[in-house]
This record gives sequence, structure tokens and C-alpha cells, in this order.
Amino acid sequence: MDGIKAFPTVEEVRDIAREGLGEVWAQWKRSDSVVSDTEKIRSLASRALDLGDCLLSLDVIQTASQSVQISPQVAYLWARVLAQMGHSESARSKLLYLIESGVVSCDIISLMGRTYKDDWRTSKSQKDLDAAICWYARAFRKFRRSHPGTATFPAVNIASLYLLAGQEKASRSWANRVIALKELALGEPDQVAWQPPTLGEAFLCLGDIEAARAQYRLTGHLNLRAKSSVRKQARLLLSHLGLPIGEFDDCFRLPSVVVFAGHMLDAPGREPQRFPAELEGKVAKEIELELNRVGAGFGYCSAAAGSDLIFAEAILMRHGELHVSLSGPKDDFFERSVGYLDGGSWKERFESVLIKSTNPVDRSPDHQPRDRSLGYVYANLKLCGLALMRAKILGLDLVPLCVYDAQSIGGEGGTADFFRFWEKYILENGKEDHESQITITPRTIDLRAIRDPNWRSSATATPGELLPCRSNHTGFRTQGMEQNIKAMLFADVQNFSKLSEEQLPDFFRHYMGRISSIIDESHFSPINSETWGDAVYMVFDELEHAGRFALEMRRALASPAEWKISHGLPPNLAIRIALHAGPVFSLVDRVTRRISFTGRHVSQAARLEPITEPGEVFATESFAALACAVRSEGFGCEYVGSRQLPKDYGEVRVFRLHEKCVAS
Repeated sequence: MDGIKAFPTVEEVRDIAREGLGEVWAQWKRSDSVVSDTEKIRSLASRALDLGDCLLSLDVIQTASQSVQISPQVAYLWARVLAQMGHSESARSKLLYLIESGVVSCDIISLMGRTYKDDWRTSKSQKDLDAAICWYARAFRKFRRSHPGTATFPAVNIASLYLLAGQEKASRSWANRVIALKELALGEPDQVAWQPPTLGEAFLCLGDIEAARAQYRLTGHLNLRAKSSVRKQARLLLSHLGLPIGEFDDCFRLPSVVVFAGHMLDAPGREPQRFPAELEGKVAKEIELELNRVGAGFGYCSAAAGSDLIFAEAILMRHGELHVSLSGPKDDFFERSVGYLDGGSWKERFESVLIKSTNPVDRSPDHQPRDRSLGYVYANLKLCGLALMRAKILGLDLVPLCVYDAQSIGGEGGTADFFRFWEKYILENGKEDHESQITITPRTIDLRAIRDPNWRSSATATPGELLPCRSNHTGFRTQGMEQNIKAMLFADVQNFSKLSEEQLPDFFRHYMGRISSIIDESHFSPINSETWGDAVYMVFDELEHAGRFALEMRRALASPAEWKISHGLPPNLAIRIALHAGPVFSLVDRVTRRISFTGRHVSQAARLEPITEPGEVFATESFAALACAVRSEGFGCEYVGSRQLPKDYGEVRVFRLHEKCVAS
């Protein structure tokens, strides 16, 4: 995996980005007529998907008019995006709509099979396996005579499923069917490009590694999303066969996602020196070399003067896709992280990088200059989660990269925390993510080696050799208050205001009483709970607990018939639950004399609840990113689109929580 041959060159990265997401984003934003133009919506959403941005693709589709959304072309594309993100149930609802409307194609039926295949890989349920094979077989039978080339796709998927299920004889039978249709398939011009990856997978099912390799070498014409999907399937089969998952990586030469942290340039007069200004050129050269080694195509970073901006500029020089996340409002961030330097061109470089970031810069409104909050720790964790989410969705390897001086004592949330996070992540989860078939390989550029040529090169050293062992942060105390990162839940009940006076006692006894019972019985109960009428506010130590408890509460309150028949309450009561995570202060409230939690993140969590759909659990992007970073197990986060928060609180990306398929 570490060989240069497995990664694209700078020129190949530029070729991948020739139709950059920035242009797709700009076209979508500047044309009001797009929303009612089916072909424009399909084209922009399809380009965003092919370039690997499923979130942008969904945003484009969801801003379209309803008539455009239900058109066969857009509805099918919508299902493809949802399936790519692992949202199988939502994808199936779109596909069933098409099938019930009489729109049937091999692609639609096969995509139904894929949704069950993805579920089976997690659940290991025989029901999911049978459903996947059934849908793929239906597609094969329907189109094998009229479109034999198209039919090879469901056939090879059946072969792979049987192999993964341990039914080798059936797998070989289906793989041979694919190969037997090879000549007929070439008669379909639109299928010629897909024959090499299809044949490669068939040969792999037959155990013919060299024949598979020869076919996979012919996949260079595929777009990024398609190529990454082919590699993901190949890696899955290789892992099952006991072979290195990187066996065919040189055939695909896919770019990697790089998430970055590094030391800022030394302030004037700093002693001892860590990153003096005269080392800028050498650090830039080392970063460029590292990006070449890993074929960087996507970069996630902050924008402080020094390593961050050097990295961002290097990604842009490669025509890569840059995502910038700031740990506070732009002006405040500039003051503490860029403006401390006298002279130079850092201000212009800062502004230039923000303008050239692919999507609008993620600017947290919550961290203030020179406060000693956990804002930096939170920003680091969120940055890592965002990069990990993107790598998993795209099926691209992730490289956490930092510029670091191991002898330097930095503050909480600095570069040391960044790399310690990845050291712990790999220690607990390994370097291979088996669910998404990606690898995670941290790399470090040691400033000691740059300052002192006699210091050994650390480019290939392991994290443990570079980072001192320090205890994790436990929080920050100031003026009698402690600050920690917590998860917060806000909920209310739709149509509560329409209850009559006579119904209120039953509502509080039974409906709110059910919530009280969940708190008593759940393994994931909050550490703090408050209510105001029908409104509920809870705080959790762990994101995992918050997500699981929210789903438990939704399940327990989801039966409208029960409230009407058993308790005399109207059936249109519906809970809506919002989740967020961030640094909050805990203190003893002087008025209530109880422990209370407060801070700007509490307000952000409260703002999401009014726009949450009844019966749903919505979460902010911050919650989703942190849940990905800590590998939440009991729930998944499904992107539902950008939403405008009330009270001029800005636009946020919103996710829906759903139950995860887990092996029984």
C-alpha cells in the first residue's frame, strides 16, 4: 500500500478534478431556473456524484421542484446517491416508487439488490442475503436475452455474494455465466466500458488473480466514484480470499483523502524555536513530497499561519479538492491564528485559501479569541470526523498527516492531540476499515529533522515513536465552571398546544411518563434532564448514548393508536428530537440550586429542534462528524440536506439518525 505506483500522479489528480466541484457548486447557486429544469438538475447532481460529493448531489436534488424530483431520471439518481452513502432503506423507497410507477430497468432492479447486499454485509442476516440475490436474479432473468451485456452486472454480483456467503460452487457457476456472455456483451456499445471491471470481478470469484488483474488494469477510463466502487468490491473479495486488500491498487491508482494538522509559524521572539520563518520553504517541500507519496486528491485542514496554509496551498497546486474548517468566526480566527505575525503575505494567503475552498468554509460560531475553552479540541475532532466521513463514502484511503515537533509542549487541541487521536483510533480499530474497505495510514513530518539535518528522517516512523505519552484532557475549569464536550438532546411534541385542558393530565401522566420510564430503564440514560411543558432537554456524556437513547425514545412514542385508544389522547401527537454535540459548561445554577449546562452549543442544539420533522431524530453535521470519529455502533447518520435555522442562526447541514443493521 505504501508504494508510489499505487497512487495517481499530480497530473492524474488534475485530470480527476478537471470538472471540479467548485464549478458545480457555483452553477447550482447562481441559477434560480435550475430548480424546475430536470436535465440541469440531473446533470449537476450526476456530476457532483461522479466527483465524489454525495452531500452536494443531494442538496442539488432536494432544492429541485417536486415535479423534477419525481421524474424517473432524477428519482433514480436520488436512489443511487442514497445507496452510495449507505442509506439503503431510503434508497429502496425511491426505487419502489419507480417500479410501482412502471419504470423498470436492469439498473433499477440491480440497485435494489445492492441495497440489500450492503445491509447483509453488516447484518449477516440470511433474509438480507436472500433478498439481494433475489433482486439481482430478477434483473438477470429479465434482461439476459435482450441486453446480455447489461445482465452481466447482476450476474457478477450474485457470484460475489455466493462467494462471500461461502457457497463457492454457486459462485463459480454464476461467474462462468458472466464470462460466457462476454462476446454478446460487446454488442452493446453502452456496456463496453463496464466489461473490464465486470470480468475482473468474475475472474476473482474463480480465483484467477492474474486474469482479474489484467481486466482491472483496463478501468482507467471510469470516473472517480465508479472506480472507487470497483476497487471497494475487489478489496472485499480479496479480503475474503485471504489476500492483501491492496493487491490491485496499482490498477486503480485512486487518490487519497488527507486530513491535516501542523504547528503554526513561531510568533516573533519565541524561544525555544519550533517553526521559525526560515523553515517555511523546507516544510513546504516536505509537505509536497508527502502529498505526492500518497496521491492526495482531497484535503481537510484549518487555516492558521504556517503548516495549515502551506498544506492548503499544496492541495490547491495539485488541483485537489480543499475543505477548510475554522475553530471559530473568521475574524476571531484570523486574529489569534494569522494576525499575530507582523508583515509578510499571510493575510492575503489566508483570504485566498478560504475563497478557493471547494464548499463554503466551515466556520464555527462558538470559539472566541484567547478563551481557554475546549474549542480547539472540538474543532480537531470535528475535522477528523468530516474527513473520515468523506473517505468512507467515497471508498478512498485516508491519510492523517501532521507537521510536528514531538519535543514541543503544545496546548490542548493542538497538533499533538490530532495525532494522538489517530494513534488511539488505529490502536482500537486497526488500519483497515472493513465496513468501507479503506485503509488509514498516519504520517508525520518531524520539524526536528528539518531544523537539524542530522536528525533522522521520520517520514516512515510510526506514531508511537514520535508522540509522547500523555493523559487525555478531562476538561477545563474556570470561575467555578467545568467545560467538557457533551451531546445534547432537545425534543418537543407536535400538536401539544392543541390539547384541551382535560387532556393535559393524561398527557403528562402517560406521554411524559413514558419518557420517564425510558430514562429509568435505558442503558444510555442522560446525566441531566429538564422539561418545560412538552419540551425536553437532556445532556449525555457520550455521543453513542445520546444517539441510542434518542432512537429508543422515538420507538417508545411512535404508536399513535395507543395514545388514542388507551389514554384518550389525539393520534397526531408526534415527537421530534434534535441532537448536537460540543463544548458546554457545567455549573450549579444559583436560582434552581441544581447542576445545569450552558454555552453557545446549547443554543445551537435548541435551534435545530423546531425544524426537525415530526417522528424523526435530526442531528447537526457536528454531531454526525463526531459520531463518525468515535465509531458510533448503534446508529447511523443519513444526510437530509441543508436547512435554515430559525432566528437568523444560519444554514446548517442536517442528518437523520437511523438504526444500524448489526449482526445478530
